Amino acid sequence: MSLLHPRPIVNGYSDGACKRNPGPGGWGAVLYAPCNDNPKLTFRFVDYGGKKQTTNQEMELTAFLNLLDICKGSDHYVLHTDSIYVVEALLGKGVRKGEIKIGKKAGEAAFPGYISAWMAKGWKKADNGPVKHYHIWKGIVKAVGEVVSRGALSVKWVKGHAGIEGNELADKLANLGVPK
Repeated sequence: MSLLHPRPIVNGYSDGACKRNPGPGGWGAVLYAPCNDNPKLTFRFVDYGGKKQTTNQEMELTAFLNLLDICKGSDHYVLHTDSIYVVEALLGKGVRKGEIKIGKKAGEAAFPGYISAWMAKGWKKADNGPVKHYHIWKGIVKAVGEVVSRGALSVKWVKGHAGIEGNELADKLANLGVPK
């Protein structure tokens, strides 16, 4: 029996940018997938886009959602973001890295973060106010469920602008996505 994971771990990075908040913004996503036939080769998939009128939070969420959407073909992903908002909503306050696992129902993700409370309250926060950008959060919940139903998903916070290659590239892509 092999102790190796059947497929290699795929790493992804997402970032959002906003020139004024609110204002024009962009998002970027990068996925690094090792080649099964040659572990010395890594494929890099990139995606980016933007919006004329948006907020930084919306672009961070959009970047993460688009990163999840390109997570296909493997069963172990480690996704990195410099958005504390995204990480804490998924994993919990003060938590900077962790794994999202399958919930009680097949294909349903179990979120240790406060997103579970939002869903239980009909997408309302603790103060009963609406969760901002809940339509994007709903897309994230669905996409996370699809990814974890195939395997493992870890989410990690990384410090922005700290020289981490994937995060720096996601930042450049986010800035490319900002409409002129």
